[in-house]
Amino acid sequence: WNMDNTARSEWANLVTSRTKSEQAQLARYAFNNHWWDLSVQATIAGKLWDHLEERFPLAYKDLFTRYTSGKDIQPSYAMAIARQESAWNPQAQSSANARGLMQLLPSTAKATADNAKLPYAGEADLFKPLNNILLGTAHLAELNAKYPNNRILIASAYNAGAHRVEKWLARANGKLEMDEFVASIPFYETRGYVQNVLTYDFYYQILQEKEEPQTFSKEEFDRLY
Repeated sequence: WNMDNTARSEWANLVTSRTKSEQAQLARYAFNNHWWDLSVQATIAGKLWDHLEERFPLAYKDLFTRYTSGKDIQPSYAMAIARQESAWNPQAQSSANARGLMQLLPSTAKATADNAKLPYAGEADLFKPLNNILLGTAHLAELNAKYPNNRILIASAYNAGAHRVEKWLARANGKLEMDEFVASIPFYETRGYVQNVLTYDFYYQILQEKEEPQTFSKEEFDRLY
C-alpha cells in the first residue's frame, strides 16, 4: 500500500516483542525476501551482532558494481557508505533533508548531476535506488579525485563537507598519523562515521569473498595528515 513508514513501525513493534531466537528468524526472513532495511532493523532490535549477512546484506549489489565501474571506487566502499547513511532504507530522509539510500542533499545531487552530466529530474529521484546510487557513487568519485584512494578523507568529506576537511588538514599541518587524524576530527558524529564506514567496508569485502580484504590503503596509512 506504499505505507513504508507505517510498515517499518509495525515491523519494529513485531521484532521487539519476540524472543531472541524469533528475532533471528525474522531477520533471516527479511533477508531472504530482500527487505534489506527490515533485515538490518531486526538485527539492531535483537542485538544480533554475529548475524553478519543480515546486518550487512549485499543490497543492490549489481547497481553498486555497475556504477562504481571505472570510477576508482570499490563497490564495498560505496555499499559501506549507504549502509552507514540509511541502513538500506530507500525512503530515509534526515532533518537536514538528505534523502535516500546514500543520503544525498538535493543541492549535492544537482551539482553532481551537472558536473557528471547525469540525469536528475528533482528531489523525488533521490528516493529511487537506481538514481540515488548513480548520483551517490558519482559524488564519491568526485571526492576520490580530490583525495585519491583515501577513504578516511572521502568519508569525512561525504559526512561533513570537503571545506571542513580542508580546515582539519590545515590545522593538523602534516604532523598526524592516520589514527591520530581520525581521533582529532572535532565532530563526534564524523569520527564515528569514518570508523564505521571503514569497518563496514571490510565486512562487505569479506561478504563478497574478496581474496585479500584491504584494511588500509598505502595512501591512507603512509600519509601524514
